[in-house]
Amino acid sequence: MGNYDLVPIDYERPDPSTVIAKVKVPEGILKEYVQRAIAYYQANAKLPGFRPGFVPPDVVIGRFADDIRSDVINAVVPDIYREVLKRENVKVVGDPLFNIDYPDLNLPMTLTITLSLRPSVVIADYREIKLSRPEIKTTAEEVSSFIEHLREDNAELSPPLERASELGDVVTVLFHKERPPVVKERRAQMFIFKPEAGERFNTKQLAGHLPGDEADVTITYPEDYPATALAGKTIAYPVKIEEIRQRILPELDDQFATDLGAENLDDLRAKIKQEITVQKEAQVEENLLEQAWRSVMLSSTINISESMIKRFMGNSLAEGAQMPADGSPAFKEFHDYTLIRLKDFFLTDAVIANEAIKVEPEELKKERNYLLDMVKHKQISSDEVPNDEELEMRMLRRKARERVKERVKIA
Repeated sequence: MGNYDLVPIDYERPDPSTVIAKVKVPEGILKEYVQRAIAYYQANAKLPGFRPGFVPPDVVIGRFADDIRSDVINAVVPDIYREVLKRENVKVVGDPLFNIDYPDLNLPMTLTITLSLRPSVVIADYREIKLSRPEIKTTAEEVSSFIEHLREDNAELSPPLERASELGDVVTVLFHKERPPVVKERRAQMFIFKPEAGERFNTKQLAGHLPGDEADVTITYPEDYPATALAGKTIAYPVKIEEIRQRILPELDDQFATDLGAENLDDLRAKIKQEITVQKEAQVEENLLEQAWRSVMLSSTINISESMIKRFMGNSLAEGAQMPADGSPAFKEFHDYTLIRLKDFFLTDAVIANEAIKVEPEELKKERNYLLDMVKHKQISSDEVPNDEELEMRMLRRKARERVKERVKIA
């Protein structure tokens, strides 16, 4: 409905990545849509004193003016937008920004559409980029540290002790109900440790006490904690120490190694060294993947305008959040982060097109089954499994990075 071929559209290009289209919708097109909306409400409206289909137009307009105006806007604006894209033949990124001025059915509609254009990308010749693969070494100290963690994981608890508690002990405590969110008395086993910076729980105060003593356990709640009364606070919870047990680590001998599936202690050390080395090799390859990609991104020409950066900054804000003050450290950090994200996005699309990268149906199916298997074994939640379109895009982006890594020179 509506002939838009002859609708005059004025275009402005304030910068290379922005097009602003200004349209004054002809009266004839508006009238056509208004009459169509009036006819709909005449046929369907149930108003006292009138039979359906016999409501006078002026009564319909008086009763449903805002609804008719919304219907006209919803019908006209998408058609105008398609006409703008058809005439300019531009590649748009992100959602357009609409500014609609149509306050009354008897007044003309003026429409301003701001479009963000996909920037030009000149990909650097990544075959000329050189990276170095670091030498991988696994030290005896690393192996010993790993084994100590295994001993910690396989520690047993002694019978209850009649002595003062110490760092490294496990105590059974009774939480009282004086402080929220503890709503009733409950028992818990707690490991006494010296907290590091940023640690939420502090059980160090439980050291130096006998069974029956009173002590405190402090918990620091993060700023975004769901219970707003606790968010950002550190609260001491009174507890009664009921039982003290010492953690007994297994002896570091061949029996310990055999229990873990090795032939003896030397074999355990060899297996652990190999495992650590494999993990390091995987991490090195992942680091090279990111280094290669970042090198290409920094060497490529991606013309992203300041206006596009600020528009995407605004779109990235959480609901109700305020944009940092222009020129502030927070603004600069947010600005630079957004710029990197945009460059990454456009470079990825360019590499995918340049290398003709695609995901085969069987690859997509295999990846989906892998994720569903992780859900089955409770390694991830079902909410973390994307739909097919998102999963395919994720795989394409990964393939683009892998293709770049294959092309660069790694010595």
